[in-house]
Amino acid sequence: MLDVIKNGTDKGGITYVPSPVSVMYKEIFSIEINKSGRLQYYKQSFDEKRIRITKTEFSKVYNSSRIMAIEPIQISSSSGNHFLLKFFTY
Repeated sequence: MLDVIKNGTDKGGITYVPSPVSVMYKEIFSIEINKSGRLQYYKQSFDEKRIRITKTEFSKVYNSSRIMAIEPIQISSSSGNHFLLKFFTY
């Protein structure tokens, strides 16, 4: 459970405090950009090494799995900001 607290900024935004209880997940799927700008898709099972998968496999999992969390990742580089995606399944 996430506890929502009021942020002390002028804009009155809110932020969250993550629960100290660890979350058990089955697999992590992620998309990353390589140096040439192409997307690469990865799968990592619990306590195993990350392996590269196809875009089709990634799409099937994203559209049919029970996703418990999504983590957008912002990367700043000389060519601009990129947003990548990581999601956890159970």
